[in-house]
Amino acid sequence: EVPKTLYLEISDLCNANCIFCAYQFDPRKKGFLEIEFYEKALEEYRSLGGRVVSLSPMTGEIFMNDDILDMLDFIDNLGFDTVYSYTNLLRIHKFDLDRLLNTGLTQLRISTGPLEQEVYTKMYGVGSTQYKQLLENFKTFLTAFREADNPKLQSVTIDFRTDRPAEE
Repeated sequence: EVPKTLYLEISDLCNANCIFCAYQFDPRKKGFLEIEFYEKALEEYRSLGGRVVSLSPMTGEIFMNDDILDMLDFIDNLGFDTVYSYTNLLRIHKFDLDRLLNTGLTQLRISTGPLEQEVYTKMYGVGSTQYKQLLENFKTFLTAFREADNPKLQSVTIDFRTDRPAEE
């Protein structure tokens, strides 16, 4: 039987050091999944009838890899039904958003904290410059998504992390 989802950690490099993430404790050498392994795994999974791919990092950020759009195009050419991942959105400004919205990625989940600079920078282990970039990235990305004409990226979810108790 074909696994329901193929999980690939294509990056274990991150541009944040979140207090809730295992990244700070991960002793592995940081880097990216080799492209040959990436392509072979996807081709084999698809040939078996696989339909869903998760590029959700265990401890990394997929947009740390400058080749991510080419990697997503490769997925698109294989014809998967669903391809999803998470991002902290801190580096999205480095990419062509029109192209990103029309690659093989069908769902993107944005992990963020309260949009208060002091709380966010503490939770995500970044400075005020990165926080300001995040706000600009949110505006630019969500505007591009809203204005896109029938993009392949069908769903954007914002997952708010919190430093507050559940009662609040």
